[in-house]
Amino acid sequence: MTDRPDVYTTLGLECGCCGHRHATVEGAGRCLEAYRRRTFSDRRVVAVAADAPWPPAAGRDLNDAELAALYADRAG
Repeated sequence: MTDRPDVYTTLGLECGCCGHRHATVEGAGRCLEAYRRRTFSDRRVVAVAADAPWPPAAGRDLNDAELAALYADRAG
């Protein structure tokens, strides 16, 4: 595996993966919000290695900076 930056996606045990590779945590957050407006979702935003097999079965929990970026537009 190469040392490439992570990508972001949404993933849930029941609802699976959105199937999109988002370059930013904000993009993945918007995707999740759009999905939740239509139906129930247990998905959450996770980070995945850019060169990991797709679709992912697991992802890395977001770090503090990524969480702050995810919720930045909701704070104001």
